[in-house]
Amino acid sequence: MPQKTKILREKQIRQNMEGSAAAAGAEEPAWQASSMDDLLRNNPAMAKALQQAAAKKKEAGPQMGDITHGDKGQSTMGWIGDERSNAAAGLGDDIFTAAGAGDRAAVAAYLRAGAGVEGTDADGRTALHWSVDRGHAEVARFLLEECAAAVDAVDGEGQTALHYATLCEHPPIARLLVSKGAALGAVDADGATPMDNCEDEELAAELQQLAVEAAAAGAGAATAPLAGAAEE
Repeated sequence: MPQKTKILREKQIRQNMEGSAAAAGAEEPAWQASSMDDLLRNNPAMAKALQQAAAKKKEAGPQMGDITHGDKGQSTMGWIGDERSNAAAGLGDDIFTAAGAGDRAAVAAYLRAGAGVEGTDADGRTALHWSVDRGHAEVARFLLEECAAAVDAVDGEGQTALHYATLCEHPPIARLLVSKGAALGAVDADGATPMDNCEDEELAAELQQLAVEAAAAGAGAATAPLAGAAEE
């Protein structure tokens, strides 16, 4: 599962809990947790539900798409184990899991074997989406610079790789994407741009400035012929 999906689910949980507190007439949201660990500590019922889900998942065994991100810990999907690819779990592999695992050599091998750089998984995500989601800048750069990956390819929700980079808080990759021409104003199915998803204030300010500069440059290019005509 993409890191982006987990982040969005955490946000939805927070919004739901804050909404419930407001509906109950509380002056302040009942949940003031700064992390998922705080959320679980403050909500025993949720923690129990996650433990039960994790137990069922363990009993069922690994499933396709079970690549995880980071160290062991809790997530909205239950217990996160050590990051591993589907190949390591004996489930086969593809260019998407390779990109998500940051394995540049494997990605290159799949491309040589005929995998399309613009190919998508069941949810419309390209290898670039997967590499950006997991924060693998080297793979993202390889796909963009050596494989001519489309920087603004969209997934099934209309999101570009830049949407993923800002939501998952990968500033260096966001800057890389912008340097390769990523559209700052790209709008997803919910009408959100990459900047709408950005919670990193420094990066948000930087992207906003880049958007202003791009708009100014576009306006200048559009008026240049008119200025030349006036001089004649």
